Amino acid sequence: MIAEPILNAILNLFAKAAFSLSSEEQQRVHKKVLSYLKKHLGLVDVSTYIGLYQELVELHLGMGEEAESVLKSAEGIATELKTLLQESEKYVTIGYFAELTTITEATLVQQIVHLLGRTFTVEEKFTSQIILFLKNAYSPQKENNNSEIKLLMKNQLAVMRSPIAKLLFISPTAIATAPIENINNTSSFRIDGQHLEYGGCYSFRPGQVLLDKHRNALYFDNLISEFTDEKNKSGANANVALTVTFQAINVNYLFPGSKHGLHDFSCNEKGGKMIGIMGASGAGKSTLLSILNGTLKANSGEILINGHSNKSDLCDGIIGNIPQDDLLFEDLTVFENLYYAARLCMSNLSDDELKVKVNSLLTELGQLQVQHLKVGSPLDKTISGGQRKRLNIALELIRGPSILFVDEPTSGLSSNDAENVMGLLKAQTACNKLVVVVIHQPSSKIFRMFDSLWILDNGGQFIFNGPPLEALVYFRSRADIPGAEEAICENCGHTSPEQIFEIIEDKTIDQNCQLTHTRKISPEKWREIYLQYQSKSETSIPTSEKHITKKHIHRPSLWGQFKVFFTRDIVARKANKEYLLITFLEPIILAVLIALICRGVNSTGFSYTFYDNKNIHIFFFMSVMVAIFLGLSVSAEEICRDRKILKRESFLNLSWWSYINSKIFYLSLISAIQMFLYVIISNSIIEIKDFNIKSWFVLFLCGLSSAVLGLNISATFRSPITIYILIPLILIPQMILSGAVIKYESLIAKNSLKRDVPFYTNIFFSRFAYEGLIVEQYVSNKYMKDLIESDALIKQAEYELDNYIPEVQSLNKSLILLFENKNPSLSKNISLLKNEIKKIESNSKIIFSNKNFMNIDSSNFNLSFVEQIDDYLLNYRKTVFEKRKEASAQKREIENEMNDESEVLKKRYSNQLIQRLVLNIDELQPVMVTNNGIYQNILPIYLIPESPYGNAHFMASKKKLGNLIFNTYTFNMLALFTFSLLLYIFLCFRRRSLSKN
Repeated sequence: MIAEPILNAILNLFAKAAFSLSSEEQQRVHKKVLSYLKKHLGLVDVSTYIGLYQELVELHLGMGEEAESVLKSAEGIATELKTLLQESEKYVTIGYFAELTTITEATLVQQIVHLLGRTFTVEEKFTSQIILFLKNAYSPQKENNNSEIKLLMKNQLAVMRSPIAKLLFISPTAIATAPIENINNTSSFRIDGQHLEYGGCYSFRPGQVLLDKHRNALYFDNLISEFTDEKNKSGANANVALTVTFQAINVNYLFPGSKHGLHDFSCNEKGGKMIGIMGASGAGKSTLLSILNGTLKANSGEILINGHSNKSDLCDGIIGNIPQDDLLFEDLTVFENLYYAARLCMSNLSDDELKVKVNSLLTELGQLQVQHLKVGSPLDKTISGGQRKRLNIALELIRGPSILFVDEPTSGLSSNDAENVMGLLKAQTACNKLVVVVIHQPSSKIFRMFDSLWILDNGGQFIFNGPPLEALVYFRSRADIPGAEEAICENCGHTSPEQIFEIIEDKTIDQNCQLTHTRKISPEKWREIYLQYQSKSETSIPTSEKHITKKHIHRPSLWGQFKVFFTRDIVARKANKEYLLITFLEPIILAVLIALICRGVNSTGFSYTFYDNKNIHIFFFMSVMVAIFLGLSVSAEEICRDRKILKRESFLNLSWWSYINSKIFYLSLISAIQMFLYVIISNSIIEIKDFNIKSWFVLFLCGLSSAVLGLNISATFRSPITIYILIPLILIPQMILSGAVIKYESLIAKNSLKRDVPFYTNIFFSRFAYEGLIVEQYVSNKYMKDLIESDALIKQAEYELDNYIPEVQSLNKSLILLFENKNPSLSKNISLLKNEIKKIESNSKIIFSNKNFMNIDSSNFNLSFVEQIDDYLLNYRKTVFEKRKEASAQKREIENEMNDESEVLKKRYSNQLIQRLVLNIDELQPVMVTNNGIYQNILPIYLIPESPYGNAHFMASKKKLGNLIFNTYTFNMLALFTFSLLLYIFLCFRRRSLSKN
């Protein structure tokens, strides 16, 4: 197709070149114009345009223009054409006008041809070569030193390589000794059914078929190989790969519980070919592709590359896989997608060299003009579908694999885009690469691009392997179709690939002349027919010779891969403005909302003070939930979103360790920034003084733990919907068992002396975060940090004086009544009392005077023991009272040192609700008596845990780990870090599809 303004301009140039020629030469130009209109443009009715051309010739004749004037006006037309023609069309147009130099030696014609070259900014070398090429086509010389021009087919065909990739010029040659006028105008060569004329300059592109007089087919790669092979021999072309051999021997695969899959597949192919895999839906095309590229393991059989197993390290980097889906980073630009892919496999190149290579490939693929555009999603496109496909292919081409497996590259594309994509793949075979493509319904042009076809029938039956045109002949002849040998239309060069499947799936007819569902030839029968055909044409599949394969990829070090993964993530996130806005605005909004609600409305008439805030525990609880939620929300899709890209990159055998560490480092930065914003804003509203760093550290570790948990979930499940459904399942238990919603005391048996939190709550990091915030705010605020030791002694002494000692005394006196009434409970109470005396001795170092007391029981008990215990308890009471007195004096001394600031510090830095929580002063039963002893039910902050394994009661200020004692804040932070570490180790050992080793 050509636009009207372009055609008019070209006809005008033809007229300018012809008007000054002799009558005989004008007739020849007239024929050239007719040929151009009919055969080059395919016009049926050319009368209008040939009439226009003739009028222009007569107009120029009548004007009597000088050569200089003609050239000047021709330059204006050429300048206009320059803006209307694509790059390849400029070269083709010069070729059309160069044909005129074969029929005249006129200087003006030569000048117009060179003028077009200069105006189109085409190198002068090409203009001279195209003229020489056409002259040699009339007078072919056996000696030809021009590396860009070849004489093929026993000197019957001249071929010239264009500076533009995927474009050749061809022309049938004349006999040197025959006068030009005696030569038959039409040659025996045809392109897509169009006969070529002697002296004509014809463009030849991938997908076109050239037939000689014997109907032998030649394809673009056959001709281009004449040029690339020479460069292989000379070593001039570094991009041309070494020849690779690919062999499959009796490969079988069955789906579990099914007879379908792939049956006895064998092949032996070399580089330099494009092979199409065709078959009906469900025939096993994608299954075959997955087995051959190594992503699916065959049940039996062997796959060899260069004589080595495809799993061998010697085959590292040889295989490239291009899936059907466009596996691109949607937030990166076209250039960035290709650049980071290159960095993962070309560490041997400097950054500048890498950028040059990327730009070179983008130029070759026609993507340079969109290199800075963001790729976008299929639903929110920034670049076209064809550009996405080409970029998807470029991601594999950049590292130069010798074998390329491609799944449905044309799906969803227009016919023009599909042909461009297939032309791109076909061009790879010129570099000795083997390209295997799954194709569903190829057009005639695409069908002819393949060098060979593998055809599968239902159930994975392999029923044909051979050239495309041979496939048509093969199936037409087996179906007894008249003219079976006529696989290609002689007039238009059209083929009908869909006819293959019409023949394969042809149905039988019942007695009512209606089509049935039964095929005339079953898949198994087609397989049998093919084996018979193969046995006649081939003896056996030769074994490939083993040879060492050149290393194709240069992976960065583990640290290098980490930097690439991390940088790629950062660049992608920066490009997503919505993501950045939500990610960093969310903690700000939540901070303001939660802090304002928890600050409350001042209804007392007095100014707000942190000390009087009754919602501070809710604030800390919600802060922990915010950290967990944000950590999960930013990480839950990270690996799941990359899953398909990881599958593509699995062929590079990259480091899973580097990948997940880049994710964790990135998420750590996000969590740190989010929690910083949250803490700074919320703490300033609530007016929590001197607690920003500590609360940030708690929330950061909490967010990091949930982020690493989110990565584990993301690596486990394939669907984002499933992941987000799971988030409430994680959040709700964290809320319930954090210690803020349900009291742990209600989860502990009443008669148990051990008041440690239930063991199962230790797997919830919300419990460590919430407890750490509450306890640390109480013990380390500016008011309490100097008073904490004396306050602990005072309150513990008051508990013993007011609650514990009276309870033990009451227990002691009950022995008298139980003894007198011979009550069976006497033995139990004696045992309880002995336990408490032991506890008192251990804590106070005051030894009970009667050493035999520990040996008494109900059989040898007497009332004198009651008096002795009573005296011991009175003595212990005096000791406790003295300790309380000393602690009170110490506290007053500290408060006096604070002078008048004591009350101010108390209001600003401490909170009465937190004080009530950690002291549990609202408990109605300060002391509890069980069958095993008496336990303290208040002042948990001042109780020292007994467990040496880190377990403790809720709100303890210290915790033991072996012989070490940690303050709760430090211990809980270590616990949160341990959570992250364990989840990280678990993630490391998953070694998902990014790593095969």
